[in-house]
Amino acid sequence: PDIALKDQLDWMKYLARLARENQISEGQKMSALSVWSEARATGLKLPRASCAEHTLVMMWRTGRKHFSVELADGSLPEWSYSDLGAGTYDGGEMEGGAFGPQALRFLTMFV
Repeated sequence: PDIALKDQLDWMKYLARLARENQISEGQKMSALSVWSEARATGLKLPRASCAEHTLVMMWRTGRKHFSVELADGSLPEWSYSDLGAGTYDGGEMEGGAFGPQALRFLTMFV
């Protein structure tokens, strides 16, 4: 199940717990912190998050629009965007762990 995070400290504790319980690796934890740092710079609020089978998913939703980042162990982070109302879907790998221009364009819709 996905969880709602209350604040920055809650986010840090959540990631630390997942790493401590070996649900995610230290590398995934660091990637999640980096992704969040970049997303937060756009003015976004904390994501909802879930973890299953050693994959952490960070997500933002508003109405029928959904943006998520998937962090699987040993893989580049991947982002995806969908607008169910318009039938728009996009996504891709985050080269160097950073959002590219296309991902940022969609991500800023959630600010």
